[in-house]
Amino acid sequence: MKIEDLKVQYGTEVVLNHMNLTIEQGQFVCLLGPSGCGKSTMLRIIGELTSHHGGEVRVGERPTWEAWDRLAYVFQAPRLVPWRNALDNVVLGMQLRGMPGSKDELRQQAREALATVDIEHLAKRPAHVLSGGEQQRVAIARGLAVKPEILLMDEPFSALDVQTRHQLRDEIVRLWERTGLTIIFVTHDVDEAIIVGNRIVVFSPKPTTMLADIPVDLSHPANPLSPQFQLIRKQIVAKFGDDPAVEELTESNLG
Repeated sequence: MKIEDLKVQYGTEVVLNHMNLTIEQGQFVCLLGPSGCGKSTMLRIIGELTSHHGGEVRVGERPTWEAWDRLAYVFQAPRLVPWRNALDNVVLGMQLRGMPGSKDELRQQAREALATVDIEHLAKRPAHVLSGGEQQRVAIARGLAVKPEILLMDEPFSALDVQTRHQLRDEIVRLWERTGLTIIFVTHDVDEAIIVGNRIVVFSPKPTTMLADIPVDLSHPANPLSPQFQLIRKQIVAKFGDDPAVEELTESNLG
């Protein structure tokens, strides 16, 4: 995926200022920055959910509007149909994507996606009775069921309790290691970015530019107390200098 000279502006406010980024297949890239800096806006542009005012985004040789079938999106909120069960929520996502297959074939693929995130046993349970973590697992399964090459994740664990957040972080890293998916993951938590990603793109406050592009070569799950982890953390924090935005980024949810 290649992002070239991307610009977003609302009136006189520049949100993304001539951003350039190349993402290789199989990378787990975290877009890290303070709230309101445009990282979610960039993710929505990649996912063809909002427009931009300059530049282009391409997946391989195709613009994203032609490559939508290679992408899946996991939102901050699960966005499930509450009266449908977990299985039918996943099937609905597949049907809306226009995936081929009979109803039985789609349901089997949906069961496999639920099994990937360890909730196949909840397939018949209505979404509204599931816990927050279970609902987010269904949302991830819905994204996986359409067999994307690139999974877009917009702060998917931020609304969860600390224990569930830790568990899902570890699970998504194992999923990435097992499948070779390309994952683009938005967060405003430095520690979360280091724990899950193998590359961190650091955004400045608005008007947003790229402050740093930092590789992360740590074993998973990463140990926040290790010298290597702390070195990367200091490297990121130093990019903000005395900017008050650093306080938000370092209010860790590690617990």
